[in-house]
Amino acid sequence: MHYNHNEPQWYAFEKDADGNWDVHSPCLAFWDALEDRIRELDRMGIEADLILFHPYDRWGFDALPQKDNLVYLDYVIRRLSAFPNIWWSLANEYDISSKSLEDWEEIEEFVAANDSWHHLLSCHNCFPMWDASRKNITHISIQTKVFWNLAKLRETYHKPVILDECCYEGNLPMFWGSISSREMARRFWRAVAVGAYCTHGETFLDPEHEILWWAKGGRLKGESPERIGFLKEILESLPEPLEALPIQIEGAARVASMPPQQQEEIFSHAEPIFRNVVKAVSRMSAEDLHDFIAAEYLYQGHCGEECYLYFYDTRTCAEDTVTLPESHTYRVELIDTWNMTHETLKEHVNGKVTIALPGREDMAVLAIAE
Repeated sequence: MHYNHNEPQWYAFEKDADGNWDVHSPCLAFWDALEDRIRELDRMGIEADLILFHPYDRWGFDALPQKDNLVYLDYVIRRLSAFPNIWWSLANEYDISSKSLEDWEEIEEFVAANDSWHHLLSCHNCFPMWDASRKNITHISIQTKVFWNLAKLRETYHKPVILDECCYEGNLPMFWGSISSREMARRFWRAVAVGAYCTHGETFLDPEHEILWWAKGGRLKGESPERIGFLKEILESLPEPLEALPIQIEGAARVASMPPQQQEEIFSHAEPIFRNVVKAVSRMSAEDLHDFIAAEYLYQGHCGEECYLYFYDTRTCAEDTVTLPESHTYRVELIDTWNMTHETLKEHVNGKVTIALPGREDMAVLAIAE
C-alpha cells in the first residue's frame, strides 16, 4: 500500500512451526496494545469504529480460509465486545477483498449473532455500497463524493448515513489524498446540512520519513479540523439533529409533471421558449432529473420548525430569499464557515425573508426560532 511500507511491531497472531499464521494463537502483545488504544479513545470521548478486515495486505491475512476468519472473529468479539465505545466495521473496502459476497454475508451474520452487546455494525465500500437494508446493519458507512444523494440514502434505508470516506485533506499525487483544507470543511457542511455525518482524514506527505497522519498518526497539519470543531459547536447548540429539507422541484421540472391541460394554461402566460424547456425536461429519466436538480441543490436541513440551516457551498450570492413558517418568529444569522464567525442579519421575522449575503463562498444561514 502507498506510504505504508514498514512492518508493524506485532501481528494479530503467532506463526506455527511451518511459518503460517495460527489463528488459535493470538499475539497477546498486539491485543493488549489494541485494548490500550481503545481505552485512550474512550477517555477522549471517541467511539472506536474497529475495522475487522481489509484488502491492503502483503502478509496473507486477506487470504485466510473462512474457517480461520471465524476463529479470529470469535476471539475479537469475546475480547473486545465489553468495551462500551466499540463499533464493528466489517471491512474497509469490502468489495475489493478476495472474499466472496457469501463470505461477507456469513461474516456479518457471525458478528451480529455472537455480539451479545449488539454494538453498531456497518460495512465500508470502495465501489458498490454494502446492502444497507440488511437487518444487522445499523447505519450506512459509505465512500462517495456524491453529496447530493446522502439525504436520498437516509430516506431510502431509514438508517443514519455516515460518509466514512470523502477523500483526504492533503497533498498527495492521488486524487483521493489531495483535497484542500477548505474543501474538506465544505464536505462536512454539505453532509451535516442534510442530516448525514462525515469523517476527516489527512494525507500531507512528509517526504523525508514517508509518514502520513492517515496511516501512522502524529500531528495534524491541515486547517480543516478547527473549522470542523466550529461546526460541531453549532450542531451541539441545536435542539435536535438536523434532517434534510426535501428538494423543491420548481420551474420547468414541476410543470413537466403536470397534466397537459394544466401545462397549456401555464404556457399561455409564459415566454414561448418555456414550452421547449418543459419538453426537454420531460424527456429526462426520473433518475437523471433528480441528479440534475440535486447537483444545483442548496444544502439545507431543519430541526422541525425550531431551526433551519442553509449552506451555500461555492455559491457567491449577494442575496437570497428563504421561506420560514409563520407559526414562529426567527433570528437569522449569517455564518462564515471558513472564518468561523456569526453575524445576526434579522430578528423577529417569518414567512418569505430576503437576506443580504456577502457574495463569498462558504456562507451559511441559520434561522432559529425565538
